[in-house]
Amino acid sequence: MIKLNSDPENESSQAVIIVKDHGYKQLVNSLSRQLAIAGCEVKTADNVGFNLQHVPYVILVGAPSGQDLTTLNSFTHKLVVVARASELSTLKKSLKLIPSYFLSNSYIQDLDFASGEIIEILMTQKPHHPVINKIKDVPKLKTKPQPIKEEPTQAIITHQYHLPISPGVLKIALALLIPIVIGVFFTIYLSSLVINTKTNLINAISYLQTAQFEEAQTSLIQSQQNIIQLERVYTIAQPAIKLVSEETNITIMQFFSLGKTASDTLLKLSDTGMRSQDFVIKLLQKQPQPIAPYSAYLEAQLMELEQSLILLKKQHLELRELNTNLGNKLLTKTNNPEQAIDTMLKILPGLRQIAPTLPELFADNDRKKYLLLFQNNMELRPTGGFIGSVGFLSFENGKMLEVAIDDVYNLDGQLEGHVDPPEPIRNYLKQPNWFLRDANWHPDFTRSAAQIQWFLKKEVNTKVDGVFAIDLEATRYLLSAVGRVHLSDFDIFINEDNLYLEIQNTSEEEFFPGATNKRDILGSLARNLLLEISTRDDLDFSALTKAIYQSLSEKHILVTFNKPTLQAAFNNTGWTGRLLQPSCLSSQNTPCIPDYLMLVEANLGANKVNFFTEGNTIIEVELDKNRLRRMVTVNTKNNSNSHEFPGGIYKNYIRILTPPDVVLDQVILDGVSLDLASINRESLGQYQSWGLYLEVAPNNNSSLKFSYSSSYTTQQPTTYELMIQKQPGSKNMPVTLSMEANERQRLEPLNFKSIPSGTSQASLARRSTLIYNTNLNTDKVLSIKIQ
Repeated sequence: MIKLNSDPENESSQAVIIVKDHGYKQLVNSLSRQLAIAGCEVKTADNVGFNLQHVPYVILVGAPSGQDLTTLNSFTHKLVVVARASELSTLKKSLKLIPSYFLSNSYIQDLDFASGEIIEILMTQKPHHPVINKIKDVPKLKTKPQPIKEEPTQAIITHQYHLPISPGVLKIALALLIPIVIGVFFTIYLSSLVINTKTNLINAISYLQTAQFEEAQTSLIQSQQNIIQLERVYTIAQPAIKLVSEETNITIMQFFSLGKTASDTLLKLSDTGMRSQDFVIKLLQKQPQPIAPYSAYLEAQLMELEQSLILLKKQHLELRELNTNLGNKLLTKTNNPEQAIDTMLKILPGLRQIAPTLPELFADNDRKKYLLLFQNNMELRPTGGFIGSVGFLSFENGKMLEVAIDDVYNLDGQLEGHVDPPEPIRNYLKQPNWFLRDANWHPDFTRSAAQIQWFLKKEVNTKVDGVFAIDLEATRYLLSAVGRVHLSDFDIFINEDNLYLEIQNTSEEEFFPGATNKRDILGSLARNLLLEISTRDDLDFSALTKAIYQSLSEKHILVTFNKPTLQAAFNNTGWTGRLLQPSCLSSQNTPCIPDYLMLVEANLGANKVNFFTEGNTIIEVELDKNRLRRMVTVNTKNNSNSHEFPGGIYKNYIRILTPPDVVLDQVILDGVSLDLASINRESLGQYQSWGLYLEVAPNNNSSLKFSYSSSYTTQQPTTYELMIQKQPGSKNMPVTLSMEANERQRLEPLNFKSIPSGTSQASLARRSTLIYNTNLNTDKVLSIKIQ
């Protein structure tokens, strides 16, 4: 695809397609797509009266009128007129100064090729000269051809000239020259096929990104046909091309392999997407369907897809490493394919493990009931947010049943007896009893879910097969994919921008325990969201999939199951919200220092102030002889303007989770060193927790520093691996890692790029310090080699 050159006075190229005949709709769509891929902003118009003064590129599709030609002839930028030869033949003289493209009757069979030629004429401003006898609709000449008069044959006497080289040398020269000429000819022809192949692959990727699976498959089939044609032609041309350039030969052979693998891989991806889309829609529309056949198909398809992606990455790297001019042109510069492949290769193993569990998950031959927790992360709690509402989602024989939603206070009001709450809830929330709404206190969601199920059984005598949690951020992601949703019960539209305020305003109006406001609006939102997803023909399934995946990976949606086989399959995805055991990713032959950190906040102010808070975390690590010293600084800003709801004071009970062998050395809050006896230490399985209560007033900042240390061995080389877990429901907080070793040691990041500390040559040479900035949008493992 030709890259359009921007007007020097404009940052981006603009093109206008003037459509005089709407019968060319498919061609216009193809032109628009290819111009967009080339980096052009495309607009369409119905007539030449459109303001063209500042438009660098104009394509007129259909026969122009006389007035159109007058206007176009005065046009000083790049222009091309596109129509059938029969339409343009009468305007031949008028089109003398305007580049034109003659369409044959068969142009519709290869739109992308025709579009590519049109754009090339647009750029070069060279007219299109078709072979007339190949254009079926060119009118035949009405005049009869005149017979050629035969002239009497005459003897022609010529002077004889002797060639300065012998016939033998001439034969050798021709033998060398002919293959070269053939090679050059075939190289030009092959280049056009290669461009079409690449264009079709790029188009297919664009279609897949918007879940247009049928269109993607059409482009991929065209791509495969192009590659077959390329191979046939190249079989003839290869000896000549090898004679011209062995480097070109190797590059083309690598491109064939890459193109075939890319087409096959994308076809697998398209087929998987199409089948999965159909499966999900039937599920949401509550249509009964057998789950086992799809489960078996998905497992096999994901395995093949994983193998294809591994091969595709290998071939892409091989072509890149050739570093030839042709190879670099062939490699697309739109996006980073290796990064996209790596992302998919990280996801696929977990999905492969889930695929065989789908019949169990969706109750193929029985009935399953799951508890839904609606967590408001604007009132942050350890596993995502305050539990304001709950729901029940059931499946039977592969069919989804009705979703029922209720206010959590209705359930808590039925609890008989007294349950002691955790001390921070008693002391700072001033709540002497423990209820389901506050039961997500343990930072491990699997542990909190078990506690919640205990309350559920005590309060309403109900058992479930698993627990799903969703917060407002996940709902916002879903709305960004689906668009605004009309809640007719409340006569309001909910979208990603007004979600929080509308939910909060409606649910808090005249609220009292047992009020139905919150239950009704959340139920209405859930029902209408499902309705939009299951019935809309123009739904962007790709955007919906991305929204769900983003919510799962960023811990705005959590899942846990009571059945061990289901739980084991989902544990490897990172979606169950469990506390992870740090394990070294580096080679087993290299000694390793594993480290762990998780910050857990709980808003105990009965407000929604986390909507207004922001912050960042700085982690400083120092290798000091045989001690590993860490200082973690948590900076928080409360941007609410008043003490009134939903803002107010941020009453935060914060915990830092560390390895069990850590010794707490110092805690400093806003510049004041705290008595370590006031820090609450507790054991959380494989970790220990250090907690304290703090308040951040409206329009104020807070800075909290934890300093702690542990011993480590000095055996070198050693790898330091820090696992940082994200709290479910929390914002994507900026994190800075700063690490310093002694002057004799060298630090080398293994799975990230660091910023060298300082600018002096000495500091750059020894690399005993490093700095790394990131956003904690999911759990991260940072690996650093010490030598």
